[in-house]
Amino acid sequence: MNLKPFTLNELKDLIAVEQGESPYYSGPKLVKFFNQVGIRDVYGPRGFTGDGLSSKSSISRKAYALNRLEKINGSIQFKNFMEYFVNYLSSQLDLDEETEFITKINKIIKLDGYSIEKIDEKYIITGVEIYDEYIEAKVHFEDIQKQIIDEIRKAKYTIWVAIAWFTDEILFKELVSKSKQGLNVQVIICDDQINTKGGLQFKDYFETYKLSQWGWYGNIMHNKFCIIDLKTVISGSYNWTKKAQYNAESIEVKHGRDLAEQYADEFMKLKGK
Repeated sequence: MNLKPFTLNELKDLIAVEQGESPYYSGPKLVKFFNQVGIRDVYGPRGFTGDGLSSKSSISRKAYALNRLEKINGSIQFKNFMEYFVNYLSSQLDLDEETEFITKINKIIKLDGYSIEKIDEKYIITGVEIYDEYIEAKVHFEDIQKQIIDEIRKAKYTIWVAIAWFTDEILFKELVSKSKQGLNVQVIICDDQINTKGGLQFKDYFETYKLSQWGWYGNIMHNKFCIIDLKTVISGSYNWTKKAQYNAESIEVKHGRDLAEQYADEFMKLKGK
């Protein structure tokens, strides 16, 4: 999240209002807000102290807020700070005050292409390049089937699966459950004996594409990835088979809009084969 200098200056006035105005936060409280996203400042007898701050003279609350906003501007820390600050504040206000405050912030950041929206009772930052800045990834080497199930159960809108071999009835039932909830579930698998003998009736429940071998050398669809809600990708060595649970396998669970869209583009190409 990257804001222009004018926007940062406007924000600092909203974050560090003068005493007597509302919502007012003391120096120690402002330090706590920024420390929540990785800053390591201290508020002591001489005021604000920390990396890049002068130890010889104290600065005002507004000067401190602006300095720290500038320090984290252009990073995922900025997005995290704004979401933490807004969600904390909203929990302290009544509904009318909360609405007024969110309106004020949105007026400030909208010219830079961002906005604050409430999704599932939590405020998040949306807008340009939000998802391009940072990809959260976690690697799993054990309990892989459980990790996949956990991600499937979080799905709210779409689940697109491109898996060479899919014979795991437990994972199949999880997809069936999501399909019955109204989610768009699509599956691409190899059209071969392994999947045929697996006996799972994909076409009875989902939009299904079985890809045959192609080319002189009998090329196959060997992908192993799953896209959830166009924001989460599961990929790795793990085929969704019964046997895979007993192999030495790995998956990565990655969260990032731009990354998910790249996988979705490939999924669409595979559907056209």
